[in-house]
Amino acid sequence: MQFRSPTFLVAATLAITACAPDLPKPNPSDPLVGCWSGEDFQPVFQRKAKWFMNRKPDGTFTIEFSATERGVELPIQIEEGKWSHKDGGYTTLTLRVAGNSIDPKDPQYTDTYEVKSIADGLFTYYHPKMKLAFTSKKVACERGAA
Repeated sequence: MQFRSPTFLVAATLAITACAPDLPKPNPSDPLVGCWSGEDFQPVFQRKAKWFMNRKPDGTFTIEFSATERGVELPIQIEEGKWSHKDGGYTTLTLRVAGNSIDPKDPQYTDTYEVKSIADGLFTYYHPKMKLAFTSKKVACERGAA
């Protein structure tokens, strides 16, 4: 059964979002606010991927992942959600993938990292569950800056 009613879609989105874990809003002057890019192995894609993340002061984020396979650009995957940075920890909660709402209670959509450093326009963080470290570089927020 497919529901096409905009009212249903809005109600369903609000219901899913209401059940999401509550992350504290970041300080508007948090050093992670803004746009960051990087390139490294991404377990979800099982390959190296580039990312461009925009962390907003209101605690929301958008991230775009791009990857190539045998020299061919794969479709960009866009994820949206909430983020927080507090007490040496950095957490993301993904709420939408490729425009589709997901179940925010599903633990695969919450990532908690240990912040290793934020200095000189570089952000290094470690995902203890995956045993992977990532580094992002602060960049301009204009499209194509990744």
